[in-house]
Amino acid sequence: MQEPLTLDLNPIISTLCEKNGFAVVEFRIIPKGNLKILEITIMKKDGFVSFNDCVLISKELSTILDTDEYSHLFKSKYVLEVISPGINRILKNEKEYILFTNQLVKVKTKVKYNNFGDEFIGKLNGVKDNLLALTNIQLLPNKKVKETITTNDSLNIEFNNLIEVKLFDEGYLAKH
Repeated sequence: MQEPLTLDLNPIISTLCEKNGFAVVEFRIIPKGNLKILEITIMKKDGFVSFNDCVLISKELSTILDTDEYSHLFKSKYVLEVISPGINRILKNEKEYILFTNQLVKVKTKVKYNNFGDEFIGKLNGVKDNLLALTNIQLLPNKKVKETITTNDSLNIEFNNLIEVKLFDEGYLAKH
């Protein structure tokens, strides 16, 4: 169950982000002594989030939260942190799989799939019926495979067979 402050702030944060072309990936309130840390992770709908993007949302949200209309929500001081998901963010749920559709992800599974084994890269192609859809599967370089091998293959992986799905930095492939 979400705390009342989270329920009060969610629509404000979501509306502001959407107005500026962002989606809220995660919103957490972290108690720290007499302080509350409002941590908001945002995603740009058409690419990666820059430092300036975080500053923009932080300034606009601070202006709203510090008005008389909303300041009553805080019984103590708060710190606002607006962050990007990061290039190696672990995706935690179906909402995030949908948000990051068309992004490159690294997947670890409980079982081996075809010739790919249980760890590979693919383009996240969406979710449907508790299946994670991937295209353009790539094998990671390792002791046996000296270079990345890209295929045109697709995979549908049941959610219960997933160990970890995380965003993958395409720059890594260029370096190896």
